[in-house]
Amino acid sequence: MSTTRGSDREAQRRGAALALAFANHSLRRVTLAYGVGFSAEFGIWLELLIIAYAHGSSTAAMIMLLIQSVPSAALAPLIGSVVDRERPVKVMLAGYVLQALSIGAVVLAIS
Repeated sequence: MSTTRGSDREAQRRGAALALAFANHSLRRVTLAYGVGFSAEFGIWLELLIIAYAHGSSTAAMIMLLIQSVPSAALAPLIGSVVDRERPVKVMLAGYVLQALSIGAVVLAIS
């Protein structure tokens, strides 16, 4: 019985913290922006996998996934050290511009 009460109190505490966070206008905006950005990125990955599968097979989708993932994993430490030295807004803008250019290149490649 005590574990149920403890978990109820924990849930209430977390709910109160979440309500407090969403009461802050800036945190709401950042959370919304992150959610929209994450959803868009997920949609892009899903669409690229569908296109690769339609043009080839599951092997083509896997190869496309590896082509995108391996360089990211290999370059992450180097890029991370560069990113730590710059302003976050500048880094995010550069990332979004590079993502838009790469999506444009994919669209041109499959058209």
